[in-house]
Amino acid sequence: MSFELLVQFLVLGATAVLFWVARRDLASRAVPSAPPLQSTEDLEQLCGTLETLVTDLSQRLTALEQAARVPALPVSSALFSLPRTPAATVAPNAQYAPVYALLDEGVSEASEIARRTGLSRGEVDLILGLRARQVL
Repeated sequence: MSFELLVQFLVLGATAVLFWVARRDLASRAVPSAPPLQSTEDLEQLCGTLETLVTDLSQRLTALEQAARVPALPVSSALFSLPRTPAATVAPNAQYAPVYALLDEGVSEASEIARRTGLSRGEVDLILGLRARQVL
């Protein structure tokens, strides 16, 4: 028997042991299957349970939809007659000043402003939106 043949047998034996260990491990992790239905009574019971769950879920969804509806607020015509303050006279919040300064320098990308100021992208988008509303 040659040395190469002995090495091949050892590799084959090690592979068989690893396969056996992996198979045993996978078998221990296997999810047990549901027992087969024995009669139509089992099926009817499962259908009844399913119908109950669907009804309960439907009621919960309806309650959430009703809770999510916001009643319409009466709009006063006085809101539309308020004078608009020009943007030049609106003093920006001190924490918005760096964002406004970068905008005045010509930097218009929110991601670039966020990177330079250390603010989050969402904060910068909000500040830009607020400034746009002040300009209108």
